[in-house]
Amino acid sequence: MTASTTPSDWMVGVCLPLSEGEYSLHSSNPGSFDLVHQIDGGWPVYQRALLTTILEALNYYKNLGVLIEPSFTLNKFNRLSHHIGANKVFTLVGHWTEIGVELADGITPFDTIVDIIPPTYCGVVDLCVCHPTPLAAALRLRRPSIRTIRFVDAPVSLLLWLRLYKALFALLSQTSLDVDDAMQAWIGAAIDGAKNLGRRP
Repeated sequence: MTASTTPSDWMVGVCLPLSEGEYSLHSSNPGSFDLVHQIDGGWPVYQRALLTTILEALNYYKNLGVLIEPSFTLNKFNRLSHHIGANKVFTLVGHWTEIGVELADGITPFDTIVDIIPPTYCGVVDLCVCHPTPLAAALRLRRPSIRTIRFVDAPVSLLLWLRLYKALFALLSQTSLDVDDAMQAWIGAAIDGAKNLGRRP
C-alpha cells in the first residue's frame, strides 16, 4: 500500500523569474527565453500582475512544508534522485513553447529534460505548464518507473493554478490521502477553471 502524501513529500521546481534581476536576464536573452517577451509593459506589469501573487503563494506552500526549488535549471532535475518513494511528487512550474519548456536557464527541448530525470524516480510528476503533451508522452515512454504523470492539456491561468495548489496543500496538511486520490478532484477543478476562462459572466 502506498503511503499517504503530505506537503513535505512535495517538491515544486519554479522556472519563472522571481526577481527583477532574473527578469532582466530573461528579457535580455530573447533567443533563450520567451515568457517575459509575451508580457506588455515589462517588469512593472510582470511584478504587479504575476510576481506578487507567485511569491505569496510560494511562501504559503513553504510554510506548509512544501520544498520550493526556485530558479529551477536543467541540472536541478538531478535532485529527484534524492526524492525517493511512490508517495513523492514533483511539480514543474514553467512556460511552455513549441520546442520545449522554458527552464530558469533557458528553453530546453523535451527530450533533454527526459534524459536528465533519474530513471529510478518512481513518484508522481505534475506538469504545471500549458500543453505539455510531448513531454508527458516522452516521460511515459522512456521513464516507465514514474508512478503517474499529471497534466492538463489546455491553457490554464497561472493564477488559477496557484489558488488550486493552495487548496490542495491545505487539504494534504490536514488529512491522510494518497496523492492520486487527492489530485483526481483537483485536476477536475483545474479543467473546469480552464473552461470558465472562456465564458462570459
